[in-house]
Amino acid sequence: NKQELVRIREEGRLGRLQHVFGRYACDYRRPGSWGKAWRHDMDFSLLFEGSVHHFDMLRFLSGGDCETLTGFGWNPEWSSFKHFSSGYYLMKMDNGVHACYEGNSSAAGITNCWNSEYYRLEFEEGTVEISGGNQIKIYRVGQETEIYEAPSIERLAHGYLFDEFIGWLDGGKPSATQISDNIKSFIMVIAAMETTDDGSPKHMAEYLKDL
Repeated sequence: NKQELVRIREEGRLGRLQHVFGRYACDYRRPGSWGKAWRHDMDFSLLFEGSVHHFDMLRFLSGGDCETLTGFGWNPEWSSFKHFSSGYYLMKMDNGVHACYEGNSSAAGITNCWNSEYYRLEFEEGTVEISGGNQIKIYRVGQETEIYEAPSIERLAHGYLFDEFIGWLDGGKPSATQISDNIKSFIMVIAAMETTDDGSPKHMAEYLKDL
């Protein structure tokens, strides 16, 4: 369903994109419930173990790279984590699109855990949202909600990535997943960590200038 969101954006079906909202929320209130105990003990586990993937997705959906990032991290008293398990971060992309991210590893109600994260794209002529599964919902003021299943793809998850890579080795186009993208997403994690510590907005160019 993420590929379908990108097609909607690239084809201009709903006009220009204004902003993107992403939400990740898992119930990891019990110690060790996030697979390994060290995730509950480390500093900034939300950012390093979770948000890095969601920041990458916000770049993919927005069609831009992060230019400026600011926000906050915190740890509720009932958390099973020793450090920040929740956070809100705002981003301005280099194509003018804005993004907002909510991360919550202590969710007790509405969850949007792995492979069911919630994303909403606000366009010039409507809103598109997705969460789990392949369902696409499109909202337009004064009209019935349009709901449909995104076109299926032959391979999913790691199988899709391996297929892309092998296709490239056989002379096909380069894989869409490249190390340069990983670097751009990882510096967003570092920026989020530092803006949480000192409260000042971070500019990605400062992190990239020595690379």
